[in-house]
Amino acid sequence: MSQPKSIRLTQAHRNDMVKAVMNEWVKQNPKPALGSELRAVAVVVATAMKNSPSAKRTAKFLEHFGADEEQHVKKESRVNYRVFNKQGEERHTKQIYIPLSVAKEVGLASLRSSGAVSGLGYRMEDLGPEDFESLHSYEDAKRLAEGRDGSLPFPIKVATFVESGYPYIDVQDDHPALVAAKEKAKVLREWDAEYNRNKEELADILAQFTSTKQLREQFPSIVPYLPPHIADPEGVVRLPVLAISRLEERLGIKPKEQD
Repeated sequence: MSQPKSIRLTQAHRNDMVKAVMNEWVKQNPKPALGSELRAVAVVVATAMKNSPSAKRTAKFLEHFGADEEQHVKKESRVNYRVFNKQGEERHTKQIYIPLSVAKEVGLASLRSSGAVSGLGYRMEDLGPEDFESLHSYEDAKRLAEGRDGSLPFPIKVATFVESGYPYIDVQDDHPALVAAKEKAKVLREWDAEYNRNKEELADILAQFTSTKQLREQFPSIVPYLPPHIADPEGVVRLPVLAISRLEERLGIKPKEQD
């Protein structure tokens, strides 16, 4: 069986092959998700925050004032949580937004005019309808999140407090949810490292080839990932001709006959 015409490889061709191969690798090795663990951390922080000055100020405000007065107070949704070890030493400080559903779950007071923030790392399975502006946007978010690696296409509503600065919450580093989150983060780092290692090695190998003929002879397993226009250049050339013919037929036009 004759082989397709050999094509000289460009860097764009190699980049396309790397992308195609790595997309296949991701399908076989899905990227670890941190969403459920992030929600668990939010529950830990929200529970610890219930006795904080920020939560007490917010609860007192809600007791005495209505929604109209909220525009006149300083508000903050970001929460800094400081992680300490058993010896009382501070390990690190991180920042988190608490979804409104989590605040309600643990009984944490939140202003009625909750903030809406995008790109927080939460996934659809972490959230409920109250975390969106409306039930319609929640249903749309569920639908659009499919096929997007769980990322959220809409901002979510987060707990908001009467606070002039970031609230600070202290938690212990041996809390089960934080230990699990740390393990998940380690798995994700290892996945990222393997992905980048494979990608770089593949790119280095492909850089050694100058034509599709060489690939077919020395790296046959890469052939299914060749861009179509170089995998079968003659076949690709025929496709536009057929498409043009059909378009001419629909439009009722045809080329002028040559004298």
